Amino acid sequence: MARRWWTLPLLLVSALAPSSSLAGLAFENTAIVRTIELGGSLVHVSTTYAVRALEPGQTTYQIALSKVERAKTSWLEAKVKGRTTPLELSEDESRCVGSCVVQYAIFMSCSTEHLLSVSLPKALDVNGTVNLVLETVQTHATHPFPKQATQKEPQLLKYETDLFTISPYTTLVQRTKIKYALSTNYCMYEDLILP
Repeated sequence: MARRWWTLPLLLVSALAPSSSLAGLAFENTAIVRTIELGGSLVHVSTTYAVRALEPGQTTYQIALSKVERAKTSWLEAKVKGRTTPLELSEDESRCVGSCVVQYAIFMSCSTEHLLSVSLPKALDVNGTVNLVLETVQTHATHPFPKQATQKEPQLLKYETDLFTISPYTTLVQRTKIKYALSTNYCMYEDLILP
């Protein structure tokens, strides 16, 4: 009897897992580093994906954005790190990413996400690597905090974002850096490092 109870959750997890095209069999993210630069009404987000191909001949990499992130994004561009020429980028119809895999933990979240298809400059062989950088500018991403304040009370801008950078591929390490203006100096905090 106890054996059946162990089998049932495993069957449910496998039934809810995404199809192989989105399960991340083609690529693996060895690292994702996201830098969020807060500067008032505009927020600049730079996300670097260290990508490793798991299958030969891979020419298209997919980047997932949450519904909230996509709604705030007014401009985006993908490049190979260190190069100035933008890569061809197309937005797929919204569909279910299925799960976010961070090393050995699976976070099931089957909500509609936006997938961006990035055309790689050349096909990658097995274990071939490339560093892709997605640059975005977000508008209406900050709001006054507190909502109302007197002239003598301080009022800040509040920015909210997801804890994890979602991806249809397995991700080994994530890091988020936040930059914000304090007087004329920039302060950088490493906010999050996920094994």
